[in-house]
Amino acid sequence: MSLPMCCRTAARHLLAHSYGFSCLADRKCSPYVPLRKSETGKSKLPVRQSLRIKAIGICNDKIAKKGETVGLSFYAFFANKNDDPELLMEAAEWWIKTHELDHFEKATKIRDMMRSGD
Repeated sequence: MSLPMCCRTAARHLLAHSYGFSCLADRKCSPYVPLRKSETGKSKLPVRQSLRIKAIGICNDKIAKKGETVGLSFYAFFANKNDDPELLMEAAEWWIKTHELDHFEKATKIRDMMRSGD
């Protein structure tokens, strides 16, 4: 069995996963981050901090320009080019799989979810 060696030892990697933690090897991140359960009971990974900060800023800009009822999709967090496909997929997974959000959601809702670490 091949293990990602993001942890200091394979034993730590297996131990972390057996207790419901993830080392996030597939996301090139070494600290252990607890998995949380969504309302549907599925495990969910937190969004990386850089995406969280970017999303909150974009939500705040949209709200300031168009008011509290403005909606957006996760595509609003990216330019019209595929310069970071890994980050785009992370945002899509957070939006679609983890939270099962509609294509357009209120910016205030997304901003509050990002702020809370949800």
